[in-house]
Amino acid sequence: MKEVEFTVVQASYMSPVTSKANVVLPSLLWTESKGSYTTLDGISKPVTPMVKAPGDIKSDADTLKEVARHLKK
Repeated sequence: MKEVEFTVVQASYMSPVTSKANVVLPSLLWTESKGSYTTLDGISKPVTPMVKAPGDIKSDADTLKEVARHLKK
């Protein structure tokens, strides 16, 4: 990452990578996420949150949509 001028990381935990990033976007843990996943057999399975996310952390998709919306301006 030495040659990288600007780094944005989306993560649930602090790590060596997040400590070097210019911007860290919050990410939900899998236990806080809602949505679905597809098994290797091609079957879609629903995911419901097991615990409530702290504060106002958004889903990864919502966070990226918000970033894209600001980049369009």
